[in-house]
Amino acid sequence: MKYLLLSLLFALPFIGSWAQRPRYGVMVEHGGASRTVGLAFDSRIGNSRHWGYKVGLARVKTSGTDDFFNDLGRTNGWMIPAQVHHLVGHKRHFLEIGMGLSIGYFESFFYKTHGEGCVYIPGMEDTETEPIKTNTHGPTSAFGWGCNVTLAYRYQMMKGAFFRTGVTDNFNLFDSDYYIASGYSLAPFLSFGISF
Repeated sequence: MKYLLLSLLFALPFIGSWAQRPRYGVMVEHGGASRTVGLAFDSRIGNSRHWGYKVGLARVKTSGTDDFFNDLGRTNGWMIPAQVHHLVGHKRHFLEIGMGLSIGYFESFFYKTHGEGCVYIPGMEDTETEPIKTNTHGPTSAFGWGCNVTLAYRYQMMKGAFFRTGVTDNFNLFDSDYYIASGYSLAPFLSFGISF
């Protein structure tokens, strides 16, 4: 009995560190910081149960009606969203508060029919002409960047599936030749993943 008690006392510090070990995850995200669809790696920072980060690769494909980039034409590209987040809660239910930066490579397309200027705007019928590539609206170069802030509900087990849903505000700190969004855009999102 004496040896059992000593063994338990010796094991207590290790049990605590086991419960706070880093958790990793891989997720698929639609919307949010990924804009269209993305795959991301998620991890806790060090032994913290509350601080973490995620980094991923996202495919961006927007049309003139979704207002993620602008309200004219469409934008195609690839992006790397990275974010630091803090989890508030316990057990399996958390409020996730995060902020990050997205960088990527984009092409903007706009529709023209007669003369100068873009004539394809939300509410109009499609033009008969093919889209032309331009960077008049959106990133003026192929490289673009933007900031994001996320507020989400997160359900996560220590190992197994996890689920996130919430809203991300994609914005720019200042005007630049390399901005992704003009102004800001609220983007709801849904993501599913596996933690290990």
